[in-house]
Amino acid sequence: MQGQITIRLYHQHNVSQAACLNYPGRDHYTIRAAGTFPESISSLSYNIPMKSLLFIRRLSLPLVILLALSACATSPATPTVIPSPVTATPALTPTIASTATTAAAATPLPTQVPSQVSQILDLAYAGRIWVLAATQEANGNGLILLDSSNGGSTWESHSIPGALPAWVGAAPAPNTARNVVFLNQDDGWVYGPGLYATQDGGATWQQTNMPEEITALAPMAGPGAQTWALAGNCPTTGGNCTYHLLGLNTQTGAWQPLSNFPPLSAGPDASLFRPDAHSALVFAAELSGQAGQPSNFFLWSSAGSGPWKKIDTPCQKAAQERLSISPEGQYWLLCGGDPSAGAEGKTVYVSTDQGQTWELRSTTDFGQLTGTPTLSPGSQPLPIYGYTDDLLALSKNEALMGLGRSIVYLITDGGQKWEAVMPIDEANPGGNSGWSIVRNPGSNEVWASVGTALLRTTDLGLTWNRVKY
Repeated sequence: MQGQITIRLYHQHNVSQAACLNYPGRDHYTIRAAGTFPESISSLSYNIPMKSLLFIRRLSLPLVILLALSACATSPATPTVIPSPVTATPALTPTIASTATTAAAATPLPTQVPSQVSQILDLAYAGRIWVLAATQEANGNGLILLDSSNGGSTWESHSIPGALPAWVGAAPAPNTARNVVFLNQDDGWVYGPGLYATQDGGATWQQTNMPEEITALAPMAGPGAQTWALAGNCPTTGGNCTYHLLGLNTQTGAWQPLSNFPPLSAGPDASLFRPDAHSALVFAAELSGQAGQPSNFFLWSSAGSGPWKKIDTPCQKAAQERLSISPEGQYWLLCGGDPSAGAEGKTVYVSTDQGQTWELRSTTDFGQLTGTPTLSPGSQPLPIYGYTDDLLALSKNEALMGLGRSIVYLITDGGQKWEAVMPIDEANPGGNSGWSIVRNPGSNEVWASVGTALLRTTDLGLTWNRVKY
């Protein structure tokens, strides 16, 4: 006899779990439970002997088990995430396909590719997906670049001679990098703090010796356009860096300082955005005190050859912030407070006037970011669990938020609501931090990575597939 039973568990914390119990006709049951908790989404799997299950039915426990016949999903390869309890009327049925369901569309790498990827560092999209990864080799760490033009069905691998991964917190070295960006399918850069360039799609690389650390790089094509890089001189003892903006001379290949950009003092890891060929945004934090804590995040913007202007952001006490610009031009801002034990206060703001004014859309605040926030009616608090990692604005109404030690969330209704769109046991089984999220421009295809996990969606984040590489 074979069959399935739905189990709903209740216990003293008023937190419920739903499970499917599979009886494969042997002497064991397998229970796969997807639990909903205030801070995360978990998944549990138990293998219980039948005789033990019959014994459990006769026990008087604080846990009451109600069994009922149901039409549970018969394929455990596509688990369905139970919406968070704060989502009263979930509009989505978030799922993620396991590697078993995508094996036909995910061909292993050729044998010459290093087999042990220890961490995916960054993603980029320009005509294809580019994956920068650290590898663990017999002679130490290495750095490779993978690319696929068919959604991950097949992959090519490119070595970057002499390049090593730049780990967070490690002393900077000119031959280390952790970021990747491509202008097109041929021209790309691996950087931070070192700088490597390719003009043939990763087949060959040239290292550029820079006097300062490359913190951000924004390529741009078109008449009168120029690729820019943000270079910083950062003290080894910590504190604010001195930044310069450099432009790439395509004729000579040299990087030259832009005369209209004044020296900027700000903390490490500043970001560079290019709304168009003649404008730029530098997103950075000022550090204060010996501990080097952020005291103020700001935008440093310029349009054309006009003067640079400083614009303060609304989260003045945030420990970290992420900025993303939607295709329609709205600025999305995710502010994160001091992280502690997997939890962090978070706030989402949106600006429709290039950062001049900001509207608070949602928050889960411990009083450290916004004081006493005033939210719109129906606004849903952000998840407490997880650390601010990455933010990708999909439109004026939707964005994807990657949270360290957690998963990717889909923010909807202009920032007022969110949905969990992947189960943590499939997407981030190691509880890693360092999400990277990129979009194939103009399409519904989005890629995300954390740890060694690589995921892909073709419906703007509603459902995700785990991709082999």
